[in-house]
Amino acid sequence: MDVTTGTSSAENQSEENLDMMKNMFEDFYKVMEIYFDKQIIFPYMFLNDIQEVYDGEYDEANIYMLMLCDKLEIVEVVEEKLYILVIYKNVADGNKKEIKLYYNTFLGIDISKEYVKTSVEKFGIILKVEIEENAFTCLKNMMGMPSAISNVFRLNIYDLISICERKKITYDDYRVLYIGQSNPRSEYRTIFDRLRKHEKVTSIFSDYNLEYRDKELIVFILHAKSKLYNFASLVCLGSSKWQEYDSVGDKIDDTAIIDVAEAMLIYHLKPQYNIKLKDSIPNINMKIYNQLISAGLKRIEIGINLYMQTYKKRINLLTEEQKIKTGFRILKCDLTELFQKKQEAEIVYEDLPDYMYDIIQG
Repeated sequence: MDVTTGTSSAENQSEENLDMMKNMFEDFYKVMEIYFDKQIIFPYMFLNDIQEVYDGEYDEANIYMLMLCDKLEIVEVVEEKLYILVIYKNVADGNKKEIKLYYNTFLGIDISKEYVKTSVEKFGIILKVEIEENAFTCLKNMMGMPSAISNVFRLNIYDLISICERKKITYDDYRVLYIGQSNPRSEYRTIFDRLRKHEKVTSIFSDYNLEYRDKELIVFILHAKSKLYNFASLVCLGSSKWQEYDSVGDKIDDTAIIDVAEAMLIYHLKPQYNIKLKDSIPNINMKIYNQLISAGLKRIEIGINLYMQTYKKRINLLTEEQKIKTGFRILKCDLTELFQKKQEAEIVYEDLPDYMYDIIQG
């Protein structure tokens, strides 16, 4: 008997068994994470402005939320020596607050107030700041800035607060009314087309004008993407930082990802207009379910990042069923649960502690 050969065969068989067990383990715990690599929040009334300013950056976003927040209104503007003092009020309760917009916010250097002119537009929503054209041109040339930059700045009160208070974390409550999707078609080429023309959105906007006069209608748009990871992974967050994980591949198309993201968000939050309006609670159809099964998936997870890092702004999402007051929430659902129980599916969630979130985000 060839002892060497016998030992080699045994080792090969053992390695094959280990590989088989490893593959079985990985397949059993294979999870698709849906994350949002782009997101932006703004008042619905500035829909056209946002599309123009960002020039296509968010056109392919595929999930949106319509929400309400307290309406704010600028009541007085004072041009001080170093800053613009903005006094605004909460329309709902009449309480007034003030913020300071420093002149160096615009170009990164101090500007004398003699060259600055301010006014309020759009019924107290917009602060217009105009820097004297000759002075602005000199500053642009001195700093090597593009000539196309305008000397007129328009800031809505909500962004204005975020800019002025960016050194501290702010917390804003948003009541989620409706969650929908945008999957490009001939009549809805972009998410902005969808938000302008979709009958359910226009119905909600009509109600808003009649019933919520002391509130601001807000749009939160997101771009959903996906990746795979295995159960052994310690943490997988919905952030572009984590894209080194395997992609889902060709077995699952974008429509499936969008449908699943929309469904799980609605099942979890249960916004009032998704319940109220006809055909506004989606079901995962057999074609999409088969795609997910064919890819070997066992569970779906969605990471919702509600901390706008640029302005240190925390978004709290509120409905009758849920209150999300954490920077990051993970939704989890087994695939069979999602298909069989549909809107009654059990969506398990986990909130990432703030200290852990801060460590991961750096």
